[in-house]
Amino acid sequence: MTGEQSRLFDLFRGPHFTLLQFGTEVPGLAERLDGLYGDDVRVHRLEPGPASRRYGAGRGTLVLVRPDGYVAVRTRSGDAVADYLRTISGV
Repeated sequence: MTGEQSRLFDLFRGPHFTLLQFGTEVPGLAERLDGLYGDDVRVHRLEPGPASRRYGAGRGTLVLVRPDGYVAVRTRSGDAVADYLRTISGV
């Protein structure tokens, strides 16, 4: 989460999950996921715009994208993201 502009394609490149936080961040979620999964989950905050329209995501929406590019979770709950990751990883 550096604040620099990137294309979605660049954010998704690699064998990791990508969590998009639209508009606002869930306090502590990025740190929590980093502590559990390290570089296997990358978190990016995006301002509403073309990407949020593409995902039908309003301010506060979280979209977790799997390494194969499919959406795993679309929610407003950081716990739902963590629960999904825990379910598939056993962590």
